[in-house]
Amino acid sequence: MGPGSRRDTLDDHFGDWNWKKSVGLGATLLRKMNEANEEHQAHASAFEELNEALAPETTAGWRACVEHWEENPNDASVPNPFETKVSTITQAAVRLKLVEQESRQLREGNNISLHPDISPSVFIATGIDLESEQRRFKSDFALRGAHQTDRQKTVLVRQQNALQRKVDAWKQVQLLYTPTAQLLASRIESIGILPLAEDIKLFLPSSLTADSVSCSPHLHTIEWELRIAQAGDALDDIRQSLRLRDYMYTFKRNWIRGQSANTRAQNALGRVEARAAASAEKYRAAHAALSSLAPVLNKVGWDVKFRSLNNRDDVRGMMVPRKGESEGRRQLSWIWLVEGVGDDEDEVVQDGLRVEWCKARARMMRWKEEIELLEEEMHRVLRFLQWHALWWDNVAHLRALAGAEKEGVVAYATRQAHLRRDLSAKFETSWARYLTAPPSLCTTVIV
Repeated sequence: MGPGSRRDTLDDHFGDWNWKKSVGLGATLLRKMNEANEEHQAHASAFEELNEALAPETTAGWRACVEHWEENPNDASVPNPFETKVSTITQAAVRLKLVEQESRQLREGNNISLHPDISPSVFIATGIDLESEQRRFKSDFALRGAHQTDRQKTVLVRQQNALQRKVDAWKQVQLLYTPTAQLLASRIESIGILPLAEDIKLFLPSSLTADSVSCSPHLHTIEWELRIAQAGDALDDIRQSLRLRDYMYTFKRNWIRGQSANTRAQNALGRVEARAAASAEKYRAAHAALSSLAPVLNKVGWDVKFRSLNNRDDVRGMMVPRKGESEGRRQLSWIWLVEGVGDDEDEVVQDGLRVEWCKARARMMRWKEEIELLEEEMHRVLRFLQWHALWWDNVAHLRALAGAEKEGVVAYATRQAHLRRDLSAKFETSWARYLTAPPSLCTTVIV
């Protein structure tokens, strides 16, 4: 094409696209308004349910705090209500708490230990650690692949033997605390199934919750507290691994060049992803144990914070959307919203609820603003079409023409004015249920 033809062709395409966009405003704004109303109703309902579940004086204090923060956005001394103030509890902290409880019981003369060196909490904690070692060994074995050298096989066999000795030693203590578990294990062995060290079922108290199986409620309580902490630790490990992976991806994309450097970076990324996968398996094991223990201990509400973990939708970075999800509709995975629960349950839960309450309020308000803006935009579209129709009526008589030429200009301008009025009438009809109030912002007359 020559320059003139090229410019005319581009103008034709741009004009066609602009016209299609203008004609489609009715359906576009209606779709956006329907969606905004649905989202606002959903978030308003969720916010009301949260309000009903909380004490009025509590929500009143939170509302005053968040409104004060909104009124002083640049004041660093005003605390941000969207930030948590309570640190999550860890497995180490729970184990310390259990040891301190046993120390007090010993001083009071209430020794419930059945082993001179291993207390009930140490017994359960060691069993949970053995489960983690079994998962780690399986992961390492899978990463080695099918073609291993003799040196690698030797290392794996040594690790497997060491794990077997640990399991055997732990099972000797298990005879004292949960002898029923040994009966279940012996039934499996009597069938002729001799599992490897990494496949041996340990039968922790969470596996002994059936009515036909006896287990001390005290052991159930100990494992519950340790599993809650394990779930929190696992989620924290997942988040740390995902943050590290995102950083390494960015660094690799921006700075790594060359095949050897990219290979090393990819291997490092593989190790980080394997760590995230291992943490996810650790969380699933804790979640399964909690699901078994909750009915026995009459625990409710724990699965609000510790939900089932889905690999594809949940284990993803903070800025990574779901598959097929656009950036404008992206939502955080729930693993980034969990703050953890532990010993100081009331304080932790209240802090997490405060943050979630602030977020629920903000989401409801943002969708309400979207409705107001869309309603205002509808009013402005109608006013613009009315003004544009008048503009075409006026422009038909501005040019000094006569005869057939004048008739052609008037006919074209009149047709354009009628198109704008027809569009305005059609849009107003389809938007009728949303145009409940006159325009509030559009007060300037377009000239």
